[in-house]
Amino acid sequence: MSSDDAVKKRRVDDGDNRYQGEDSVPTISDAREGDGLTLAAIMAKMNEMQNEVDSMKSRLSDMDKLEDKCKNLEDKCGSMERSMKILIKEQKWEYSAPDIPESYWRDKGFDEDYIAQMNYFIQKIQQTTSDLRNNEDGNNYILLGNSEDDTVLLHDDILLPHWKEIANALQLYQTSDNFTIENFHLDYLQLSSSVISLLTPALKGDKIINFYWRNNDFANIREGIEFAVEIIESSKMMQTLNWMDNTINGMEAARYLVEAIISHPSINKVRLENCFGEDINGYDVLHTILGSDKVFTRIHFDRNNMQTGGNTAISDYLATNPPLKELYLRNNNLNDEDAILIASALKYNTNLVILGLGGNRFTEVGSKALCDAIYDSTSLNSLANCNHTCYVDCGHLFDMSSNLNCNLNYNKSKKLYRLLSTRHIEGSNVYHLNLEFRDEDEDGDSLKLVPKVLESVQNYTSGQSVMPQLSFMFEILRTWKMPELYEKRT
Repeated sequence: MSSDDAVKKRRVDDGDNRYQGEDSVPTISDAREGDGLTLAAIMAKMNEMQNEVDSMKSRLSDMDKLEDKCKNLEDKCGSMERSMKILIKEQKWEYSAPDIPESYWRDKGFDEDYIAQMNYFIQKIQQTTSDLRNNEDGNNYILLGNSEDDTVLLHDDILLPHWKEIANALQLYQTSDNFTIENFHLDYLQLSSSVISLLTPALKGDKIINFYWRNNDFANIREGIEFAVEIIESSKMMQTLNWMDNTINGMEAARYLVEAIISHPSINKVRLENCFGEDINGYDVLHTILGSDKVFTRIHFDRNNMQTGGNTAISDYLATNPPLKELYLRNNNLNDEDAILIASALKYNTNLVILGLGGNRFTEVGSKALCDAIYDSTSLNSLANCNHTCYVDCGHLFDMSSNLNCNLNYNKSKKLYRLLSTRHIEGSNVYHLNLEFRDEDEDGDSLKLVPKVLESVQNYTSGQSVMPQLSFMFEILRTWKMPELYEKRT
């Protein structure tokens, strides 16, 4: 039997049952053989399969949400279990960490100022622990560290009993109801692995709203960042993160921290200041923050060794008029090219209230561009089209006090009054109005604007002294298009 005959025999033997196998896939050619399977049936089957795929995707999404909920519940159960163990062990609590004699620190070679700061730190731990145990109202603000000067308090194992006391108190506070910690500070402390292991479980939860890390010394920098990220990810209510003067020693670590920030559901105010050394271009980190879908109301990014290289991420972001209210980019090597780009973007932004740019490398060129974005006195129209909401702090280079008030209409009126006043002293208001509203056609359409201009001048000068207001109006009414206006009326 030939191969063609064998194929025909198999097709005859199969008969109408060739589509009954579960793994059989009908083709367009099959649909044309008159066995009842049509193109419409195939399309219906494909739609059914697509609906099943969509349903599976939806279930997977629900599973992800369920997984997050399970993780949150596990964390809460773990927190409750730790709190229960503390309560069972203590029964009746009293502060048990032993006092540390001053001679201990003297024998280690520390001076009297350092010893005084260390004593105050230990007293602060004792007081804070007591407040947390008693759910005192003062828990809205907790500061652990050195608040008097810039001295970093070094770790010593003799401090561990005190760290354990505050960690246990924080742990119990996490499981209490209707209490939050508005501001929590860890400032000027050397945080060892042993201290981090005590604080991490105690700080995980939804109690801390604003968290501040400042000038801390980590034995292992990566461990310090992981400590911060774990607290951030577990604190869904956190709104503010300050990470100041804490070194980040690699781009991978920087991205790890930034990813935790931009993926957080509630953080909208972030301060990453003086974090990046010469091996990290801070601009790359800022670019990641601005390029995310995260909504921020305040970004502090001072002293971060930025090199933009002419890139436009900052100006592009500002030009979209995001909800951002405050942006600080001081001491970041920004140059005139950056200033010009930012100045251009400001003309499209009505939400930004403060832009900190002091300490950058602007010459008169960059300074003028920024100044013109706020106060361009070339004409009434150019001035009206300026930014009237943002106060630009550019150090001592020029006076940017035009937008000190947050009210747009107030700032706009004040600047227009200033322009009219300057021209009035020169006696040039009419001259400039003729330039700005000159007739370029035979019909003299600009005459129709005269009443509106006079009304605007009156509005801009209202609230000022009466005499300048009358003086402005007299100067303009005396000569500006009055003959032409009356000729048109006759």
